[in-house]
Amino acid sequence: MPLPWLTQLRRYLPPLSPVTTAASDQPLLAAGDLQPLRARASQPHPSLIRFEHNVAQPRIGDRLSRFRGRGFEFEENRVYQPGDEQRLINWRLYARRGELYSKVFVEERRPEVFVLVDRRAAMRFGTRVRLKATLAAQLAAITLFQARHRMIAAGGVVLEDRARWFSPAQGAAGLDALLEAISAPCPPQSFDREQESLPEVLAQLAMRLDDGCFILLLSDFADLDVDHNTAILQRLGEKHTVQAIRIHDAVEARLPPIQPLLIDDPGFEPLVVDGREANHDGRYDAAVARQQQLLDDCFSQCRIAAYHCEASVDWGDCLQQAARGSAGHG
Repeated sequence: MPLPWLTQLRRYLPPLSPVTTAASDQPLLAAGDLQPLRARASQPHPSLIRFEHNVAQPRIGDRLSRFRGRGFEFEENRVYQPGDEQRLINWRLYARRGELYSKVFVEERRPEVFVLVDRRAAMRFGTRVRLKATLAAQLAAITLFQARHRMIAAGGVVLEDRARWFSPAQGAAGLDALLEAISAPCPPQSFDREQESLPEVLAQLAMRLDDGCFILLLSDFADLDVDHNTAILQRLGEKHTVQAIRIHDAVEARLPPIQPLLIDDPGFEPLVVDGREANHDGRYDAAVARQQQLLDDCFSQCRIAAYHCEASVDWGDCLQQAARGSAGHG
């Protein structure tokens, strides 16, 4: 069950945040910000990228796939069938049994990396150091650079009012367009504007990608209803290696001592939230903890490694801790 009031509260907090209005016309990541990320990508660790499923991408590579063919990984001997290549006949087995058998190999395919970066209104918020969208951009960029360093095709979807899809590419040109979209200026937006939902994009993701990808989800997951969207996450977790990083702000984790607010949005019960009292009696902390536990349980059930990180934390520390947690999950 989602907590609507906790999500709607974000509408009233931007006036508390100087980060949302500072240099909102500047890119989230400038050239100077990308350089250390690019340099770090050449180091083997830490990295979130891992592959735990047989791949189904069309590119020939070095990972086991679900395809049988002219690979190097022997799978089995099967009874010879007309049309089998003679060079695949197991003559030693024929000498022992007197029957013809063909060797069957598994083809190796090259996997793909795919990042989902949420840049909608709730991610354009921050009260400490940076916006939530900025940390998402940093983590996405380092992952894309690591994929490029390992010669792995990488693509992504940038979620704003409408999702922008970038097909997996291996060369620099293909990734540059995705990096530009991730790094673009991120001025505050009205919560009342029409925006594509995260569950809608996840459903499209499940249909678009061939099996065996590594998928990195970067969002606050504010509109993910675990009661209705678990099936989508399960489909992703069954076919792909998925890492989810929930990015939150310090104010969202602990309510500031604000005056009472009346939250009265259509479709929700009117609610008065008093920051001077909610923290003292533990109601707000308990609600936040319950929402986080619901998400964690959902991701775990769907075989998705999940980690939550405050936006003010250095991207390197967040990456290292998330990578350590995902290794334990695997």
